[in-house]
Amino acid sequence: MYRQKEKERWADTYARQIERRFERWQKPLGIDGDDYLRHLKRDLMTCWDDPLRRSLIESICQR
Repeated sequence: MYRQKEKERWADTYARQIERRFERWQKPLGIDGDDYLRHLKRDLMTCWDDPLRRSLIESICQR
């Protein structure tokens, strides 16, 4: 249970960071930020168990 909560917190944190970057870049195209955030969270949950993908996401968001 703890691992699942940690996974969800991680996905939420990085989904929000990626979504903020996306909004600055794509806002004029009219893409719904809420839909994009839900999509990001779903995708990031699949990255959690792969250390390489997880560290890649973290390093991208630190820039």
